[in-house]
Amino acid sequence: MNLTSQMTPIVHEVAALEQLVEQQRNIIADLQKEAEFATAKNELIDLVGPAIERQEAYLTVRSKPSPNMQRIVELYRQLRPTGGRNEG
Repeated sequence: MNLTSQMTPIVHEVAALEQLVEQQRNIIADLQKEAEFATAKNELIDLVGPAIERQEAYLTVRSKPSPNMQRIVELYRQLRPTGGRNEG
């Protein structure tokens, strides 16, 4: 067996590993983007949460609340069932 025939399988393995590394880098980059988005979403909810909670309290005494405000409160409660800042 000559050197070239010994090197060919190794070259293929290295190429496959390089491709795998590139795929893993892409996955990591995607996960970092998702984490940044989740952080921004939580910060936004933390900022508007107190105002939504005040509106929620007002909705209970108002006879005909706005459908938009009702929906905002519903979505907020899906994200923060107990209210307050997200600790996670």
